[in-house]
Amino acid sequence: MKLIIKGITKSYGSTLALSNFTATLEPGIYALLGPNGSGKSTLMNIITDNLKADSGEILYDGGSGNAENVLKMGVRFREKIGFMPQYPGLYPNFTDPEKGNVILRILSDDKPTNQAYNVTPTLEDYYLYVFEDIIVAT
Repeated sequence: MKLIIKGITKSYGSTLALSNFTATLEPGIYALLGPNGSGKSTLMNIITDNLKADSGEILYDGGSGNAENVLKMGVRFREKIGFMPQYPGLYPNFTDPEKGNVILRILSDDKPTNQAYNVTPTLEDYYLYVFEDIIVAT
């Protein structure tokens, strides 16, 4: 599986946010690091089709060797990625496990449900369990 980002450019008026950005991402967890205004959120919003690029394309190859344009794939692509937006807008007094439970319930195939999901194993996998009771405001 690959996400192929080719020559993405985006401007806001005369301000260039991304200039010919190119990368190939394979399975894993990635972080975009950079100062304010460096294009991190712009790139993520373009990848998730929340914002249109001025030029360039993003392709998804599910392993078949046939890469497809993600805009043409539509929901078939969005089902394959996870993205936590900059301002997720969840309730301000939820701990991270509570936020995780809300997200998992939203994504659950068993709708409607009152089942609580346990996100602690995920927190332990990433050594985040020490933060599980800290209130994180949005």
